[in-house]
Amino acid sequence: MSVEGCRNQAQSYAIGSQAFVLHPTCVITSGGIELMKTKGAPIVGASIVGSSAVIGPDGRIPSCPETPNEQLIIADLDLNLVTKTKIFADAAGHYSRPDWMWLGVDKKKSVVRA
Repeated sequence: MSVEGCRNQAQSYAIGSQAFVLHPTCVITSGGIELMKTKGAPIVGASIVGSSAVIGPDGRIPSCPETPNEQLIIADLDLNLVTKTKIFADAAGHYSRPDWMWLGVDKKKSVVRA
């Protein structure tokens, strides 16, 4: 899978689980491929740049490396964002429960009391 595909999958997981996701990846150089003797193999057969990131519950990336080299990623996480995301998107399906919410058209004529 491509670097972009892996990151998109991690973002989808963060949104679906409504949680922060640590998305660690490795950097594989051509020297590493020669050492492992995996050149041309379907897995670890080509150089891979790092795409590690911290992904928020809304899919945004508050912290990621500026270059594709190995480095430390630090993120200041606002845990209130988890609650805000859970209120915005109901992944548990509470809105699909008819005893909690109903959306329909009431065709009965309403009576107005004065």
